[in-house]
Amino acid sequence: MDNTEKLTFLKTREAQTTTSARFKVTMGIMPDYTFTEAGVKADGVSEGKPAQKAGLVAGDIIIQLGDYKILSMENYMQALGNFNKGDKVKVKYTRNKKLLETTVEF
Repeated sequence: MDNTEKLTFLKTREAQTTTSARFKVTMGIMPDYTFTEAGVKADGVSEGKPAQKAGLVAGDIIIQLGDYKILSMENYMQALGNFNKGDKVKVKYTRNKKLLETTVEF
């Protein structure tokens, strides 16, 4: 094959994502996308955001937001979509295998 040949660029249709939720609130965590157990593991927590103000730290695993059990990143995002700015929500999480609870204000 001749390496001087140019590749032709073909524009494709942009794919629509199925989760097109627009969030009114944020927890302020950077999720660990490699985490495979139930819940959402915080890989990092943003300074001054609701999670940090509530005492969550990197390594915490969020397992419930309000009445919503968190089993995966997808249902974590779905749960977030149900809250509004100013809502106060109980958050259950584990830290070092201990079950803890705090309140997050969005």
